[in-house]
Amino acid sequence: MKISVAMCTFNGEKYIKNQLLSIVHQSRTVDEIIICDDRSTDKTLEICEKLLKNSGIDYKIYKNEHSLNVVRNFKKCYSLCSGDLIFSCDQDDVWQFDKVEKIEKAFLDNSNINLVATNAELIDSNDNIMNLSLREGIGFVMDQPQDALDWLLNRYCITGATMAMRKEFANEYYFVSKYWLHDGWLALVASLNDSLMYIDDKLIRYRLHGNNQCGIGDVDVLAHGSVDGLRKRKAKKLFHTVLTCPYYFEDYAFQKKEMYQEVLDEIEKNKWSVDKKNLNKLKECIAFWKKRSIIKEYSLKQMFLLTRSFKKSNAYEKYCESKWFSIYDYYFWTVYKLIPRRKKTQNI
Repeated sequence: MKISVAMCTFNGEKYIKNQLLSIVHQSRTVDEIIICDDRSTDKTLEICEKLLKNSGIDYKIYKNEHSLNVVRNFKKCYSLCSGDLIFSCDQDDVWQFDKVEKIEKAFLDNSNINLVATNAELIDSNDNIMNLSLREGIGFVMDQPQDALDWLLNRYCITGATMAMRKEFANEYYFVSKYWLHDGWLALVASLNDSLMYIDDKLIRYRLHGNNQCGIGDVDVLAHGSVDGLRKRKAKKLFHTVLTCPYYFEDYAFQKKEMYQEVLDEIEKNKWSVDKKNLNKLKECIAFWKKRSIIKEYSLKQMFLLTRSFKKSNAYEKYCESKWFSIYDYYFWTVYKLIPRRKKTQNI
């Protein structure tokens, strides 16, 4: 199989040398490296050119005429790759020596798999390894390809920096969404046909340094704490937000409904073949968020029936970060009924 690495860069001079060295010196040599730079003003491209010109690996470096931002820049980068497999790559991580070898084997052994994602060690700006892994920080367990959709209907749990995919899959399903980042979109689409594989091996060192395009937060606990400590921190933060920003959750429910509806719309528009069981799961998820986005319109009796039906079907556990939303929803309903809303919450 021909293997391409798709790297998007922007002012990455501080870390990009170590990242490129970790790619160049893989146990399974990659066939090409494609770099799309979003108009860096530092020495990023100079470092890339100097390191790659004597690497023995084919490479191309493109500097965008206009800033594309992350989703469109990765779309461009993937489209320029010629390999059978595309390894998505951030500029500031470090790959483990056997990452490419292990992921290529997963594709060779599983012809039905279109996208592979892995776990990662978390590191800080000084390369110190944190206590918790990327998976532990996000909070999920995935043992089979069939598990992927259930988790992706619950939370954002696949990180692009760990992803590799078949070229034809990227060509067909990449979409510039109003709501999704490219990695979340591609992961969900792959999971709808049980063609996403998760490998729990920590095949990269994923850097958290405060300037990530997309981070996972709670750095202090990730660095020094435990899974239980992180869970308690998240629960405490959630409870505080529930009490102080109840209208945030109205916007959040509406946006979640719109996110998953956008996926369904694209499936129907493009006539994508999707496993019927999984399509029904997607529709049930949309219905859940739609109902929760308009709870202020319900009577008390309707609220009782709604929450009872959600608890009976385990919907809160399936789609929310906490089962306590079965209680929180009554608090939201009371606030929405008694306190008129003045303006929408920003920055969901």
